[in-house]
Amino acid sequence: MKSCGVSLATAAAAAAAFGDEEKKMAAGKASGESEEASPSLTAEEREALGGLDSRLFGFVRFHEDGARTKALLGKLSAYQRYYSLQSDYWKNAAFLYGLGLVYFHYNAFQWAIKAFQEVLYVDPSFCRAKEIHLRLGLMFKVNTDYESSLKHFQLALVDCNPCTLSNAEIQFHIAHLYETQVGCITL
Repeated sequence: MKSCGVSLATAAAAAAAFGDEEKKMAAGKASGESEEASPSLTAEEREALGGLDSRLFGFVRFHEDGARTKALLGKLSAYQRYYSLQSDYWKNAAFLYGLGLVYFHYNAFQWAIKAFQEVLYVDPSFCRAKEIHLRLGLMFKVNTDYESSLKHFQLALVDCNPCTLSNAEIQFHIAHLYETQVGCITL
């Protein structure tokens, strides 16, 4: 089975591997940028991040160690660093998926749609394709592109991979899509 994840530690290592990164960090400090914006990670923190990747979003529940893990994740803007430093970022489906989730979270739907569609183009059998189709369906519904929304909801229904919503909840969204569509026609 092909792995579809990129760990945050890998992204951090890729960012640290570039020689001019030190210069960028020094320039940022000289211009008054806080040290928190470009933190260095300890070996223990890199190891902790090694087990986390974008595929786990929505599926992992933080327990006793949750506050420390959340604080650690907040120390590194891995997606933006990887995006700016890796010239072939567009080949990494897991990176694009994580970036799409970030855009989705901040309601930047135009960018999220683009990132998710690139994931499906780069790796049509991506392990979180069902989640991508679900989120594409939701965003297209909000953007009143009902035909595309229905297509992606139906693709999510036939996918047997795990998803943050059940098939019954996806069917609810399809019903709501039809209700919204009818409401627009009668107005």
